[in-house]
Amino acid sequence: MPVFEFTSRDHEGRTVKGTLEAPDRTAAVLELRDRGILTTDVHPVGPTAAEQAAAEERRAGFFRRHFIDPIFFRVSYRRLAWLFHELASLTHSGVSLLEALDLISRDLRPPRLHQALRDIHGQVLHGRPMSEAMGKYPTLFNELMVALVAAGERSGHIPEMFTAIAEWLEYEVSIRTKMLTTTLYPKFVAVVALSLVVVIANVNLIQEGKAALLPLLCVGTAAALIGGWLLYKGGERLLEQVASWRRSWDSIKASMPVIGNMMRKFALARFCTVLGTMYRAGLLLPTAVGIAADACGNAYLRDRIRTAVPVLYEGNGLAETLTQTGVFPATVLHMIATGEQTGDLDTLMGNVARHMTEEADATAQRMVPVLFIVTFLVVAIFVAYYVISSWVGHYTQLLEF
Repeated sequence: MPVFEFTSRDHEGRTVKGTLEAPDRTAAVLELRDRGILTTDVHPVGPTAAEQAAAEERRAGFFRRHFIDPIFFRVSYRRLAWLFHELASLTHSGVSLLEALDLISRDLRPPRLHQALRDIHGQVLHGRPMSEAMGKYPTLFNELMVALVAAGERSGHIPEMFTAIAEWLEYEVSIRTKMLTTTLYPKFVAVVALSLVVVIANVNLIQEGKAALLPLLCVGTAAALIGGWLLYKGGERLLEQVASWRRSWDSIKASMPVIGNMMRKFALARFCTVLGTMYRAGLLLPTAVGIAADACGNAYLRDRIRTAVPVLYEGNGLAETLTQTGVFPATVLHMIATGEQTGDLDTLMGNVARHMTEEADATAQRMVPVLFIVTFLVVAIFVAYYVISSWVGHYTQLLEF
């Protein structure tokens, strides 16, 4: 915390100097007034909290903020869902926000989340909004979480907002799990195929009398797999910072014949879920649409949907405006229009999200056999080519003898 030096006069008119710690100059003056000290000057001895935060941000550098932290220090959504469920339970029970933050942060893991929550507790203790404190940690708390907490602070319904965040995180985990499950078997087949190639290579080395190279081959294969995974994840995280590349890549994914259809439906289900939550929290509809677009998880669809925000500010209807984006199915737009007419938009958005999720699940179920056949054929062709090439070379060497 910054240190401030103050100058005051005692009862005999003599100048007295001293120091104290405070979050800012205003807080220092108020604290001195509470002590009955009339100051003539208060100035910081060291950097203020904002200057310290800016200095830390500069020291962190681009590489750490966009590569190291997102890959190696990312906190899972399951852990964050547990955190917000705990905050909701404690604050619903009558525990103050400060006490809830203090209780949860004591034995919280991982360390990065523990440090962030302790810092948030300290800032709330000194009168800052929790949403503002959360905004300092964008790799932990995204814009949606910050916006919901800010809405709870304005409306006085913070426990309800904590519950909404936890439910959204659980929903996001369920979607990611479904997408992972859908592609798990093809990935497993690919790993098995790679293992077969390594085994065949080992057999060839043994037959050629080069068994001493086996340990080197195994270590090299393991190092190549680990290095390839790190390069893939690192490149993915770095390229995510390039808006044009991410939009182009997401556009390609969304336009794929089968997988793209599933991804579009999951993205629109995210959008509808978040929009219903934000609207129920009392945010203005254009603001809620902008935040929900950011939460859909696809940069291409996000940019298309965000074109509706300025049109909504002009007073146009939601269903009519979203029609112009060209990314929503007719059935979804009809359900949104019904919600506008009945005044029950948040409930209808939840129904739309469930409808889109069910359709995406059905698409995923149909996609599994197709992915299996395609992956199996590709792997079979690759392994067959490698086996035939190896044995042809071996047979050629025998003929030469």
